[in-house]
Amino acid sequence: MYPRSNGGGPPVALIIVGGMLLVFGGYFVWNGLVSFMSAQGDITAPVTQQANALIAQTQAIQAIPSPIVFPSATPPRICLDFRVSVVKARVRDCPKDSCTAHDTLYSQGALMCVYGPAPGATDWYEVNLRPTGSFPQIGYMSSSVLYAVNPTHRPTMTFTPLPTVTPVPITPTTPTASATVMSLPNPPSTAKPPKITAEP
Repeated sequence: MYPRSNGGGPPVALIIVGGMLLVFGGYFVWNGLVSFMSAQGDITAPVTQQANALIAQTQAIQAIPSPIVFPSATPPRICLDFRVSVVKARVRDCPKDSCTAHDTLYSQGALMCVYGPAPGATDWYEVNLRPTGSFPQIGYMSSSVLYAVNPTHRPTMTFTPLPTVTPVPITPTTPTASATVMSLPNPPSTAKPPKITAEP
């Protein structure tokens, strides 16, 4: 507890707290008086300055360019129209005969929305059981129980003959004989040289 003074007056701690409040109160009153005098008696000046500072900060924050990332829409998958070719057809949870079958059986001629061959199993089709709904309900049907309503025509193999070579007509030409005269060297003479005899 607080120590009591001997004279029965207020406690010392209360005097200290009161003195501190008096000092702080005097400081705030003096600070407010100085602000009032500097604003020339306009009591809204400090609030206006704070509002202007806040607006400047907001404009500085808005001036920083930030990239805007828009959500990208996933393109919808193309749905091909197929019909059921058997009396009753089942839809399964995965592209295998051992997978769980749905309760609904589709009768012959029922229109099915087919996305294409199932990944990893080309003899199964991936179908959407709710093509008009917001979220697709995917199932798998065997390709032996469905047929395409508008089948895509596949190009046939056509034989393209190889290009033919057209021979260029050759006109016969007769060679012209040209006589060339060759000069042969002189044959050695068979005459004997005369004998030269020396006179005494």
